[in-house]
Amino acid sequence: MSAVGSATTSSSALRCTTLDTAPSGQTLPVTALEIAGWVALVQGVGGAANTLFGWWRWAHDLLIVHRLDVLAGYEVFASIALAVLGVALLGTAGTLKKDRAS
Repeated sequence: MSAVGSATTSSSALRCTTLDTAPSGQTLPVTALEIAGWVALVQGVGGAANTLFGWWRWAHDLLIVHRLDVLAGYEVFASIALAVLGVALLGTAGTLKKDRAS
């Protein structure tokens, strides 16, 4: 029980802004985990679309999979992995937020 309490205490330092409302009427903050999840999801989907279809040539340098030379030739796989990571981070953040609200 103390490990859960310490995890809740340490995650309170990651609060940024409030968007969601708890059933009790309290507002729940957007955490760094959610922000990282959305960034990873957008980077993954954007990178896959840009690599497969050549869209958004103006955004080519904004996508992390095109900026890292180590990923040359593996852009599609890296983009898919980033998108999956983003979904996992968002799911984890949602579960933590639901547990904190109750």
